[in-house]
Amino acid sequence: MNKKNYRSDIDGLRALAVLPVVFYHLGLGFPGGFVGVDVFFVISGYLISGILLRDIQAGQFSLLEFYDRRVRRILPAFFAMVVAVLVAGWFLMWPSAFDSLGRHLYYVCAFASNHWLAGFDGGYFGPTTEQLPLLHTWSLAVEEQFYFVVPLLLLALCRWQRRHLLLCVLILFGVSLGYGVYTSFHEPKSAFYLLPSRAWQLALGTLICLVTMRASFALRPVIRELICAAGLILISLSYAFISGGDVYPGWAALAPTFGAGLIILAGCGGIGMLGSLIGSRPLRFVGKISYSLYLWHWPVIVFAKLYLETETLSLFAQLTIFVLSVVLSVLSWRFIEQPFRKPRTGAMRHRYVVANGIVVLGLFFCLGLLLRKEDGFDYRLRYFVGDIVYDTARAHEARFKEYKSKQSFNALKQFELGGFQLGAGESLTPQVVVLGDSHATMFGATLLSCASDTDTPIAFFTEAGKRPFFDKNAQYDDTIKEYLSSWKPQAVIVIMRMDKRQSFWRDSTEQSVLDAWARSIREIAQQCDQLYFSLQVPLVLEEPVRGKEVFERLVSLTEKLSGSGMNALPSEVEESKFSKDFRKEMKVWLRSLSVPNLMILDPSEILLDQGRVRVLEDGLLLYRDDNHLSSFGAKQMTPVFRQIFEKDE
Repeated sequence: MNKKNYRSDIDGLRALAVLPVVFYHLGLGFPGGFVGVDVFFVISGYLISGILLRDIQAGQFSLLEFYDRRVRRILPAFFAMVVAVLVAGWFLMWPSAFDSLGRHLYYVCAFASNHWLAGFDGGYFGPTTEQLPLLHTWSLAVEEQFYFVVPLLLLALCRWQRRHLLLCVLILFGVSLGYGVYTSFHEPKSAFYLLPSRAWQLALGTLICLVTMRASFALRPVIRELICAAGLILISLSYAFISGGDVYPGWAALAPTFGAGLIILAGCGGIGMLGSLIGSRPLRFVGKISYSLYLWHWPVIVFAKLYLETETLSLFAQLTIFVLSVVLSVLSWRFIEQPFRKPRTGAMRHRYVVANGIVVLGLFFCLGLLLRKEDGFDYRLRYFVGDIVYDTARAHEARFKEYKSKQSFNALKQFELGGFQLGAGESLTPQVVVLGDSHATMFGATLLSCASDTDTPIAFFTEAGKRPFFDKNAQYDDTIKEYLSSWKPQAVIVIMRMDKRQSFWRDSTEQSVLDAWARSIREIAQQCDQLYFSLQVPLVLEEPVRGKEVFERLVSLTEKLSGSGMNALPSEVEESKFSKDFRKEMKVWLRSLSVPNLMILDPSEILLDQGRVRVLEDGLLLYRDDNHLSSFGAKQMTPVFRQIFEKDE
């Protein structure tokens, strides 16, 4: 916007849009602060439409010049932010997260960040999205898509429907609003992120521009103040009462959108008292740096949480992050935004700027592909925790990928098809059936190897967090019973987590629970020649390990075992008391059932050495967290399972 058309109140409105967004992301109040983005959409619609309409009416419109200005306005600070994110990600992000960042990056560079996020689990308000440093680029993608559409749309309407221009835009506004409300209830993630359901907010800015450009437009001072006051009230109420739990955008988005529109409308033709307050120097300055503040604040929050290893920030951390974000924003605005916004003249200059922008976007796009190809450069992990954890994690992933490639794991939906099978065909039925949860899954590769070596048809009914026959899921239990009754397998192997830290086992001393377990075990035993019930692996920690992926759990485990990360990691540790006691209780109870074809498998025969749990061997960890073995550790159990398959030969 040139000086002649400069609106101080719009800069102030930008401040009133960006600050609630920042405070919302920091957790400093403003439950509806995220709707500040809606205010930005209206501002963009108004300003961009004004630029385009004035150029079209003056016969000076140039699409190349328009994109030149957009490139200089948006991309330099954006590129600086992305470089900072990649550098910080290299040092602070786990491989899977860095790999995900790469995928997100090439969508961002294709102006499609919102489309990627619309298909991402959790939605804008989900916990998983809080770890995405480029999450906030979804709104930039919406605006960039608007920049591709609106110049051609307005040019076409001005050429063929000039007399009905306002009506045409009004129709588009209504269609988008109706679509946005509908999809908010039926496809909420698409409604939140995508242009068709957000276009009405940008179109409102266009409508205001069209109305106020008419020569007959005028507002009396009193009306101007009332309109501005109404706009402030609507926006303020939105920040205070809209929340992430509401259906959004939906009808709720009308308040902040029309609030922003009223404030813009009130300042057309003259700025009143409230407009002057909104455009005061402090707010005006924040408005000027609002783009950089929006760009920088979210990555700073994400990486601060990663560095501090916390999901909840203290008040001191929140305030520190806010100050740091403002400082970065001022520097970005002063030394990146301002120099690059200086206009260039001549068609060749426009082509040069746009071409350079496309080239740099292409380079970042390729970098995103490289992050994906290199699996997030997982070899960086050596700098974090050393070779023991790195090599163990790599061995686990390689073995588990081999297991997954044979489609013999975790898929409850496959239960009705007879589970995941290997070696069974039209004339063969599974001779070995595996039932269990993630503990059965962790032995999947080992069991597959035994089955393959002995040409034994095998079937898996396993699902992480689920226990066939023991989770009171009658539908799946009946399905499995039907298959077992039909197959009459030679062996059924039950493997699952059983320690008392789990809610299911906290009441295991109640007779009703024990009776239910006894009935289930007897039912399974009647359908096979031999039932094998595996005790839980010995546990090495009193408290569970938390983590989101193998690397994190391994690091947490080693820190707890050694007390100092990778320093002096012991090869053996004492088994936890409750683990030792509970394994004994389970063994006694299983024997008390007097099921003649029940045999107990005990992993402690392999994992215990004179009463101490083996955790390290040949430079690899046998465990991947407090209760799961790594693939290397699970492979050590081959002798225990091999005897089952050798009997079937």
